[in-house]
Amino acid sequence: MEKLQIAIEKARASRLAHRVPATAGADPQAPAVIHAEHASSWSAIPEMTLDPAVLGRNRVVAYNTGPSSTYYDILRTRLRDEAKRRSIRRIAITSTRPQAGKTTTLANLSLAFSRMPAYRTMVFDFDLRRPALAKVLGQDPAHD
Repeated sequence: MEKLQIAIEKARASRLAHRVPATAGADPQAPAVIHAEHASSWSAIPEMTLDPAVLGRNRVVAYNTGPSSTYYDILRTRLRDEAKRRSIRRIAITSTRPQAGKTTTLANLSLAFSRMPAYRTMVFDFDLRRPALAKVLGQDPAHD
């Protein structure tokens, strides 16, 4: 057990040593320019229109704030706090077996995050065998 702890500490120290500070060599005016570029990129993405009846049939309860979305709001807040603490910007939802609730959890969690004005949420369904997120959200997936 002691060897494992030493290896973990060594890996952590190595990772921190290679991290470059975000402000290193940055122009003081650059963040505003970068922020404006990001804002225009986000505005180019079309916003989805969701049907509450379809969401309800598919157990997507986090569309609006209320008693049914409380548990997803708690999960969202805990994930947000942990992500800030660890500097994590992306979250993946996985399971060891099919039909475990990945898509339902992803839909509800993404809607819980989307209700926070300070956050922008993008969701990707990487289940290449049985993609179901578009169906759960009542969307017609376009194939280009």
